Order: sequence, then C-alpha cells, then structure tokens
Amino acid sequence: MKKRFLTLLLLTFITLVSSCKKEVVEEPLSETEPVFRVDGTIGDDDFSFVAGKDNFFMNTMSETFYGIDFYSGRLSDGVSELEMGIYQGNIDMPANIFSQSIPDFTSVAMNPMQPLAYLTKDCFPNSMLMQEVKWFVDDVFVGVNSITLNEPGKFNVCAVVTFNDGSVSSLCNEMIVGFAKHATGQIRHLLTSNGELQTWIEEDLVPVQSIKWFVDGVYATNAVKLDQYISEENHLITAEIIFANGVKRKKSVLIDGTNNGFFIDDFSFFESYLSSFYWDFKTAISLKINGKQYDSKNAPNQLSTVHINEINYFGKNTAGKSVFKISADVTCNLREAGSNIVFPFQCSTVFGIEID
Repeated sequence: MKKRFLTLLLLTFITLVSSCKKEVVEEPLSETEPVFRVDGTIGDDDFSFVAGKDNFFMNTMSETFYGIDFYSGRLSDGVSELEMGIYQGNIDMPANIFSQSIPDFTSVAMNPMQPLAYLTKDCFPNSMLMQEVKWFVDDVFVGVNSITLNEPGKFNVCAVVTFNDGSVSSLCNEMIVGFAKHATGQIRHLLTSNGELQTWIEEDLVPVQSIKWFVDGVYATNAVKLDQYISEENHLITAEIIFANGVKRKKSVLIDGTNNGFFIDDFSFFESYLSSFYWDFKTAISLKINGKQYDSKNAPNQLSTVHINEINYFGKNTAGKSVFKISADVTCNLREAGSNIVFPFQCSTVFGIEID
C-alpha cells in the first residue's frame, strides 16, 4: 500500500468559528466514476476508506476560522473518518482564485508555540500622553495597555485610548497575523499649527498603485497625498490602498484637530513585527479510527510534506457549491487526543473539498 497523504485542517479555535456549512456530495458514485478515497498508515496500522463502499460517504464543508476561509471535506462511515482541509492563502490579495493558487508542495499547519503579535501602548509615538489603552479584538475586550495575538487570522483590532486630559478616543484597524502579507504600508500624517493636514502612505518594498482617501467617512480624494484644512475636532482618516502587486488594504488614523497630540496612529504597524509563521494554503487533518481520535495541529509537523498531484473540478454538491477533487500525498505526524503520544502518518488520497 502506498504510504502517502493530504492534509485536513481542524482548528481548536472553535470559539470564533463562523459560517460552517456541511453538505453531502451527490450520490451515487459508481465504480466507473472517480472515487474519493484515502489509503494510509497511522503508526504501524494500515487503513483504507473508499466513498461508496462499506457505508463510507464524502461530506464537504465551507468554514471560517478567525476571518479566514477553510475548505475541507470528511470521508466517513459514521464510526471511522478522515477530515481534511486547506486554509485560504494570499489573504491580502482578494483577486486570487483559491483552486488555482494552491501550490504543488505545502505542509501541515501547526498551532503557534508563541504569540504572533505583541501590541503595546508604549509603541505609540505619543504614548506619554496616554493614560491607558483598552484593546478589543473582534468586539471582545482582551486587555489593557499590552496584549498578544496568539492565533492566526484576520482580526478587527480596536484601541480605546484614555488620554492624560481625561478624553477618550478610539480607532480600529484590520490586522492579519499568521498569514503572509505581500505588501505593507502605514498612514503617516502631519498637522500644522494653522490646521493644514497632510497624510500619505509610507510603503515598504512594494509601491502604492492607488489610494482613496476618506475623511470622517466621506470620500475626499484619490491623490497620492491628502492635503486639506480640518477643524479643531477629532477626525477619522481612512485610506483604501491598492498596491502595485494587487494587494488591497484599508487603514485608518484618528487625527486630533486641536494639535495637542491626542491622536491615535495607524497601529497596523504592529504587523511589521510579526514572525515568518504563516498558514497560507496549509492543511490540517483529523483522523478517527479504532475508537481513537488523532489530529495534526498539535503535533510537531515542521518537516511535514503535502504534495498536491492534481486539482480538478468535480461537480456541485446538494447545496449547489463547487466541489474540487484533490489528489495528494501526505507525510506528517498526528497526536492522539488526550495524550502526548505522536504517531507518524502517511497517506495517498483523492479527496473532495467544497470551495464556496
């Protein structure tokens, strides 16, 4: 039997899972049609699951974890099952087509061993004017002054700042952690004593192609630099940026019109301190067999390999969603649930995933 395998992603982040849909691939599958199957080994034990035989059937799912799409399927007879999925990649490049972007060689996603981002009041340029910063992630309060982001995802991060004069202001920005960013940039601003505001994007490596500037939610200009006079109030400046390589990002800064320094900088600059850890197009696997449960995300998989041999459109499932047939060979480790025992896992598979 071949010892190979593809990966399926099953996150422990279920607290923030949204939009989970599970649909059965159209039956029946005759022996003359392509058959979803997996042939593999876990430890010293061989197994083989084939859709349409021995009560095995193929389910496909579209799920969202921490704002990131996860495309997966489950081959199961109700007792034994293999669940596999692939995370979306190129998160900051919305024009990419998932089925055409999956690389031939990838690996298995691992839970991060250390925080992926560190956000602290002390990094703001005007931190000496701030009493405290309350941080919210996806509308959930997570801490005061300094916090860490420990899971991969795309988050809406908000800072509620109390300044030394007792005034309170807030600002929100999108942050991508644990996934690759293909262009970076930050809003910079200058406010003169006569109320003239200038804002621009400080880019890194990839140049800006175009910008749309908004002042307090109202479109202002598509010039490279926003230049206008503002009143002595707080003003929300937002830039919708398209970089030369197709990356699209939205960033905001809160301006203090009194020019007393009570502004909130575009804190998406915290992304610049992220490690090279990323989950783009990584796979995750969950196996249930012989009364035991195994998963890949908590196992040491630095040397895991996933070789995608072929990706083909298969058809529609009962929900009318597109199902793709993926042929792959996988070598990784799985950890037994409830223990620290790690088993080598290999398989060769033809698997179905739903791509919404």
